Parts: sequence; structure tokens; C-alpha cells
Amino acid sequence: LNRQQKSILQVKDREVILGDRGNPPDCCCRKASGWLKVACLAALLTSRHAAGDERDIPSGLELCAESHYSFGCAAATDGRIVFTEFARQRIVAWDALTGQSQVLVRGLPGLFGIAVESQGRIFAGLDLGDQGAPGSILRIAPSGDQETVVRRLTRPRQLAIDQSGTLFFCTESPGRVVRWDPCSGQEVELATGLMCPQGVAPANDGSVYFVEYGDFSAEATTNGTGPTPG
Repeated sequence: LNRQQKSILQVKDREVILGDRGNPPDCCCRKASGWLKVACLAALLTSRHAAGDERDIPSGLELCAESHYSFGCAAATDGRIVFTEFARQRIVAWDALTGQSQVLVRGLPGLFGIAVESQGRIFAGLDLGDQGAPGSILRIAPSGDQETVVRRLTRPRQLAIDQSGTLFFCTESPGRVVRWDPCSGQEVELATGLMCPQGVAPANDGSVYFVEYGDFSAEATTNGTGPTPG
């Protein structure tokens, strides 16, 4: 499969198994009007899909929008699915009602994680390299105005926002999970010393969940997993 081309997919059934048992894809799901909309970042489509050939699309799925090297997606309150395109340096929104995609922001290198708060503002993490902590997190207003709210990050990964509008994010180096308060602008480290955290999700009860990649520098065993899993 072509690793340069990832896609947003729409699932017609309420339950679906994506990928094989040993390598399930990463996805973000949302139910609406009896459908399960899945922004599937790990379902890699071949170039034939772009030409309208759907023979390689798994049963029960249909192509909604193409994305190019996408590392993050989020569901907005208006029903749109917003996702990043690392290769094209842009943020795109796909509308489930019209089936159309719209480019919201262009010219952002290093786009990785993304989150959308209730007022429609988009938070996007920029991974700009390992030297000198050049990464940051932007807040983008519906008008298009951009503001850097978190600076000096190395390898920022996924973002999430809770019901109060508080932002949560994780960084690979150093491995940590951080909470950012939009009112005070203060950052609070919730967990440190982690092994390449990748995703974070705040729960309604105040708990914060995260996942670790694991020790990717370790030699792989015969089944493809390192001796120190996430």
C-alpha cells in the first residue's frame, strides 16, 4: 500500500473491524444520524482509489476525502471532520453533509496533532525538528487569525480538549503529558518520564488517559514487537 496516501473513511455499519488483529489502525470515531463516521488515519489506500477504482477499499467503507501524510484529526461541533496534512502543510475540513473538503489553513510546516474546541477554534501542533525545541502549538480562530499559545516543544504529538476548553497534549522528547489552561496560559506537567507518548484523552470524570509508543530503539523480535512495548 502507498504510505504517502491516507484517507478519511465513512463506515456504514455501527460495528466494523479495521485492519488485521496484529496491527489495528488508529482511528477517531463519532456517531451521527445512525452512521459511524471514522477518520481512519491508518487505512492506507492505493493510488487507484484516486482514479475512482474502489476495488481495494475494504467492505463496508467508502472514500470520503483524501489526505496526504495525515497525523491528526478531530470532530468539530458543527459536524465537520478536521484533519492535518503534513506533506501539504495544510489543515482541511471535510463536511459530512455535502461530502466536500475545504482547505482551512495553508503554509504550516510540521503539522501533527489537532483539536477543535466548542467555539470553533482549532489547535494544531507543529513538529519542527529536534534541535533547540522549535515545536509549538497554534490556536487558529474561525477568522483565520493565528496565535502561538505554547512554545519550545520537541516532537509535540496528539492534542485533546476537555469540556471546559482546557488543552492537553503530549511530547515525545521529553516524554510527558501536559495540561494548558486557556485562561492563565499556564502549563502543568501531569506525567513525565514517559516512553514516547503519542495520544491523550481527557475523560469527563477528570481522568486523563494517554498511550505510549514504547521503546522504538529496541531490536524487534520475530513477531515485530520490541522487548519494551508501550
